[in-house]
Amino acid sequence: MRNWVAWSNVMELFSSTAEPDLVCQTAIVSACAKCGDVDYARQLFDEMPERDPIAWNAMIAGYAQCGKSREALGLFHLMQMEGE
Repeated sequence: MRNWVAWSNVMELFSSTAEPDLVCQTAIVSACAKCGDVDYARQLFDEMPERDPIAWNAMIAGYAQCGKSREALGLFHLMQMEGE
């Protein structure tokens, strides 16, 4: 229950931020993935207007930590194709 309250507070803060920066977006992607919600993490990742290597790594690591090695590898290849 404690984690749910903390997570709800974080999501409320994130959604109330008018223009979250890259660092904030990456932190939320990482947090979603660590909580096991990699589908939502990927949705947020795909909606990011820009991505740096740290953002890519957060999403790839999220897939790997959730046992989704194929998705992690696929995203790694996509990152290489996009020149990151």
